[in-house]
Amino acid sequence: MPPLTQITLADLKQQADRLPKMPEVALQLNRLLHNPKASAESIGNVLRLDSRMTAEVLRLCNSAAYGLKRRILTVKEAVAMLGTNAIVSMVYAILSKSTLDKPVKGYGLEAGQLFKSGLTGAVYAKHLAKKLKTPVDGELAFTGAILRDIGKLLLSDFVGEHYPVIEALAQRDGIGFADAEKAVLGLSHIEAGHYLAKLWELPDPLVKCVRYKNQPSALPKTDPFYRDTFPLVTSVHLADLFTKMAGVGIGVDGLMVVPDAAAVELLPVLLTETGADHIMADLLALQPAIDDLLDSITKATHGEGNP
Repeated sequence: MPPLTQITLADLKQQADRLPKMPEVALQLNRLLHNPKASAESIGNVLRLDSRMTAEVLRLCNSAAYGLKRRILTVKEAVAMLGTNAIVSMVYAILSKSTLDKPVKGYGLEAGQLFKSGLTGAVYAKHLAKKLKTPVDGELAFTGAILRDIGKLLLSDFVGEHYPVIEALAQRDGIGFADAEKAVLGLSHIEAGHYLAKLWELPDPLVKCVRYKNQPSALPKTDPFYRDTFPLVTSVHLADLFTKMAGVGIGVDGLMVVPDAAAVELLPVLLTETGADHIMADLLALQPAIDDLLDSITKATHGEGNP
């Protein structure tokens, strides 16, 4: 059937304009992610552009969630102790808190639920990345997973208006909620997220995590970085599925997700034998760490404690 309504780029831009702008510090960090020669000093220089972000990162570094044995006083020290990508993932976690913490009414998510789902998936993805036989940067998987549902921020109003039709179509045809969204609205929250990721000038691996988080097997094998990107996107996809299985951030679409058969079939191949046996139990055991991280990010962004 033809879409009931056709959402345009102008519609997406209008919704995007209502969101907080990507700070200059994040845009510059994005550029550093493409530079293998990026140093602790260069990261520190970028963060000095935003004294509040510097303070929040240092608070998070010194929180119980990271459990470092000595107090970190500068960003340079933090990079030396935790690594460049870890600091970048902290910045994204902090920025995501303010953006994803709002109610997303069209998807039936109360304030805080989208961020909690993002953070849970991020921790799961980082854990899964460590178990993949093909090496994946855990911090990159963390960041890709925390951003995976940003498209819902743009589509919430449209989904809320047409939800009964979307739900009925998904159930009637046995398709995923995102496919039903596209059939009814002309595009899905996946494509909306891809638009927003590009608008925010996210690094290409993170853009791919958002674009293919529901279907890693759709990533073109002609992609020049396919061998690195496919396992990365797969870790985000699996983390998303396990997050829903854990009952975290279940909105109106939560139970209408179709696993990517190709990715699921590869699970025993991608994971080590010991990891594949008890992966859900392993992930559920991470809940105390997720709670600590959520608490630490909340305190860091509210300025509690000394940096």
